[in-house]
Amino acid sequence: MKTILTSIVIGLCLMSCHSDKTQNDSQATSVADSAVEVIYFHTDQRCATCVAIESNTIDALQSTFADKLANGDIAFNAVNIADNEQLADKYKVTWSSLILIDHDKQGDEIDNLTTFAFANARKNPEEFKRQLTDKIQAMLND
Repeated sequence: MKTILTSIVIGLCLMSCHSDKTQNDSQATSVADSAVEVIYFHTDQRCATCVAIESNTIDALQSTFADKLANGDIAFNAVNIADNEQLADKYKVTWSSLILIDHDKQGDEIDNLTTFAFANARKNPEEFKRQLTDKIQAMLND
């Protein structure tokens, strides 16, 4: 089971690194009705912490919310800023960032977790995953 999850995570990482504008646009459209959207914005060049943010986010989502990812209650997108500048502008993102959006609320509630992610994803991954899943769960419960 762990091998399967690892393969899924690696596959998602590779797909996100090579996604083009058409894929990002279609993903952005398909998640509009999701209760919670998790967007990891990145640039072409990523440091070890940036890679850790994406991989630990995917791991936390797959291990805790696999059913909600499958049924659309949660959506994850890794977005290269250069490939989707409109979306980056919408959320006022200019470099690697982790954003949670609760689409269930009146007028989208946005939680920018960038500072938290950079402080914890690489050096304290278990705490990063725990707090990230807690924040997502809180949004789902609202």
